[in-house]
Amino acid sequence: MCIIVAKPAGIPMPTISTLKTCWENNSDGAGIMWADGGAVQIRKGFMAWEDFADALDALGDLTDRAAVLHFRITTHGGTRPECCHPFPVSSCDADLRATSTCAPLAAAHNGIISGMSTDATTSDTMAYIRDVLAPLSRAVPSLIYSDDVLGAVEVTLGSKMALLDASGELVTLGKFEEVGGVLYSNDSYAAPRWGYRSYSAAWSGYAEAYAKYYGTDDEDGAALADLSEILPWEACEYCDMADDCASLSPYCETDGEAWDTLAEYEGFAGSGPDSLAARMANDDKLYTCG
Repeated sequence: MCIIVAKPAGIPMPTISTLKTCWENNSDGAGIMWADGGAVQIRKGFMAWEDFADALDALGDLTDRAAVLHFRITTHGGTRPECCHPFPVSSCDADLRATSTCAPLAAAHNGIISGMSTDATTSDTMAYIRDVLAPLSRAVPSLIYSDDVLGAVEVTLGSKMALLDASGELVTLGKFEEVGGVLYSNDSYAAPRWGYRSYSAAWSGYAEAYAKYYGTDDEDGAALADLSEILPWEACEYCDMADDCASLSPYCETDGEAWDTLAEYEGFAGSGPDSLAARMANDDKLYTCG
C-alpha cells in the first residue's frame, strides 16, 4: 500500500539498496520531490526501477536538501505514470498528472482515502489534493506551518502524508518510522512483504477464491456465499480494504497487524456507532453476498 520516504535537509539519502527494497515491495511506479529554495521540484512516473535509479543518480547529492520519495502500489486510478506521487498541491488536473513540474507546496500519501471522486485515471490521493487540500491551502497559505490546520488534516485524512514546501519545510502526518534521520511510512523499506507478484500459498488460495467470488475465474465462476470464508485474518471481515488486498497485495502479515490497520486506516477507534467495537457487536461484516 505504498511507502513514503521523507528525508529532512542535512540527512543523507537512504542507501540505494534500501530504496530498491522499497521499490521491490511497492513497484507500481515511483517519484521524488525536493526543495530547491525557490520551489518544490517533482519528478515522477518512473515505472521501472532502472529508470528511477538513473534519475536519482542524475540528481547528485541531495544531503543538503529536504526530499520525499514515494513508491506506489495501485489502489485507485490505475497503474500509470501520472498517478504516481508526489503531487503538487493544486486543483488543476493537468498539474496533478504532470510527471515533471514544480510547485510551492507538494504532497505524497500512503493509505486509502475514502469518499473521494475517483475514476479510471484519478486516484483517491489526486482527488483529495484537488478537492480538499488545495482549496484549504488557498484559504490558509501558511498551512504547512499551522499545527491546528495540520492536526485537522491528519484527523480527517485517517492515513499518512508528507508535505514539503519550497523552503524545505517538511511535515509528516500519521505514524512514521525513523531510521538514521529518515522517516518511513511503514516497514516495507526493510524486508520483502508478500506481494501480488509473489503470493504465499495461503494468499494464492485467497486470490483464487476472490476470482471465483467476483466471477473472474473462467474455469469455475461459482460465487462464494461469503468472501469472509477465505479472508486470512479475523480482522479482515470488518475491513473496507479487504477486496483491495485480495486483488492487489496482502497488507497485513499477522492478525494483530490487521487489527492495528483497522484502527489506523479505517477510523474505527473509539466507542461511537461506527467504531470497530460497535460493528463487531452488530456482526457488521462487510463482505456478504446478497
